[in-house]
Amino acid sequence: MRLGKKSQLATSNDEAGIRALIERWAKAVREENRAAIRADHDPSILMFDVPPPFLSRGLDDYMATWEKFFSSVEKPVAFAFHDVQVTCGKDVAFATAIGRCVNIDTSGKREPLDFRLTMGLQKIHERWRVMHEHHSLPATEEPQKTTIGAAIDMHSGKKSDTLQHATIKLQHSYPAPPERVFSQFADPVARARWSAPSKDALIYDETDFRLGGKDVFRCGPKGDRKFRGETRYLNIITNAHVVSSETLEVEGQRLAVALTTLDFEPTEEGTNLTVTIQIVSFVGPDMIHGYESGNKSALKNLSLHLSDMSSR
Repeated sequence: MRLGKKSQLATSNDEAGIRALIERWAKAVREENRAAIRADHDPSILMFDVPPPFLSRGLDDYMATWEKFFSSVEKPVAFAFHDVQVTCGKDVAFATAIGRCVNIDTSGKREPLDFRLTMGLQKIHERWRVMHEHHSLPATEEPQKTTIGAAIDMHSGKKSDTLQHATIKLQHSYPAPPERVFSQFADPVARARWSAPSKDALIYDETDFRLGGKDVFRCGPKGDRKFRGETRYLNIITNAHVVSSETLEVEGQRLAVALTTLDFEPTEEGTNLTVTIQIVSFVGPDMIHGYESGNKSALKNLSLHLSDMSSR
């Protein structure tokens, strides 16, 4: 069935509107205009990006990916698209394009990068909103790693020529009082249930959660917990905060050292937990990505664990 002139005009107008949305968004990225970057994205936006985390859901997590982007690209920011293709329905649409940006690697070298963009959009109250955004690269012989164990394997245990430093800050809200959330960190049995990524395993050989105490643990893929870690508790204020140091090694080789602060803030709905990790990696940047991805996964696992406890 052929479209009438009104339908053809509406489709043409929608396509033009989506193309304008993409250019408006790209311009906002080039200008580092955070408000404009998020302006056409739905609060429930689902993002698949090239670097970790595996996925980002919601505007806050989505905008956090841009902070990582801005910290690693050439300034002024290059961010533009060509070969933009738009397919529209009455209230849903998708768009694809080829984009280019310029990263700066850890040695200061420019790395021009061509990537693929896919967007899923929905028309809500006569306005197109981005519901899904996906940036991707072609697969390589050495696929990207997202867990600590995988990040270590990528480097085959070899030390990097330079130390990698980073500060990771994560936040998560829980519908439970601070004492309940805090107890899940204080109890090593409970902590072991939710703190390991789904494909990994964690076991504690020693536990001593107190000021000056030490935990000794092993972690890694299930059936191969080859990584050994030590956590030392430097400061503990019950139900308020924990400061600890952690070392991670494999077969006697030091891989990373981290200083972690947990802040438990009471809210009307429950608890806001802020995790700040200051890390030094001896095996390259993928260790840092692994720490971030692993801890983010653990915080989400904790939410599910608390929910399961409430339903019992």
